[in-house]
Parts: sequence; C-alpha cells; structure tokens
Amino acid sequence: MADFDETVAGLRAWAATDRPGVQAAVGLLAWHEYWLRRSDFKAACVGSDQGSPYIRWDRAARFAAAGPRCSSSEMTILTTAIGIAGDALGLSGLGYAHKRAVAEAFATVCDVRLEPPIPEVGHSHPDFIPGDPATCHRCALDAPDEGHPMPGATLGRDDD
Repeated sequence: MADFDETVAGLRAWAATDRPGVQAAVGLLAWHEYWLRRSDFKAACVGSDQGSPYIRWDRAARFAAAGPRCSSSEMTILTTAIGIAGDALGLSGLGYAHKRAVAEAFATVCDVRLEPPIPEVGHSHPDFIPGDPATCHRCALDAPDEGHPMPGATLGRDDD
C-alpha cells in the first residue's frame, strides 16, 4: 500500500475534480493525518482505481458508526469529514452571503475569527462598506437565490 504522502497526493488529485465538500473533507483528513495513517481505516474506506486512491464515504460512515477505538477528537474529525463530503448540512445549496454566515457561526463555535470578506466586484451602492458583511447582506436579500453565489459560480438568474 502507498505511503502516507502518496495516499494524500492521490486523494487530493481525486478530490480536485469533485465537489468542494469532498475537497474540504479530504483536506481535513489529510491535515489531521490520523485516519489516513490507520491501516484499518484505509483497508475499509480507501479504494483504488488503477492505483489512484479514493475514499468510499459510505464505508467511512459505517466505519465511524461501528465505534472504532479512538479519541473523541479523532472521531469528531472523521464524522465532520464524512458530513462535509456528503453535504449533510445542505451547505452547497446556500448563496454566498448565507455560506459566509454559516462559516462565521462555525468560526464562533471554534473560537476563531474569520478575516473580513473581500468585497464582491461591482458593489457600488452608496451604503456599502468594504469588509462589513452587514452591508453585503442587504444585497443578498435582494437576490432571488437568497444570496450571492461563491466566486466563479453562476447566479442562476438573468443579470441584464
């Protein structure tokens, strides 16, 4: 079986073509290292397609549910990664402003501060204050998708 660095590189390459949640989940497991170094986890949950590794998230969920011997923080990392990969909270359906609010809520729970957001291109209304999410929120309320999409995504509406 591949060593840790090869496994991580392969998983990152596999995730790069998948949804952002899968990319984030792989990144979390790679950062934490514990699960991707555990042979029983890798045997049960990491598959290989012509030598390229991938995570079988359904098997990872069953693995976690079986209660493997680990610390509570190790289990939290695993279940968080599984939840993110499977979009368990439905975050992929939120607009930009709502995603930012959820990220800020998680940051608060984790007792960390997110950097101020970078203003979206085209903000020119008179009460917009760069770096102040409250003034962006007003724009989000006017958007039919309940918020602006993440940069690079389409709005899903006619912008004429």
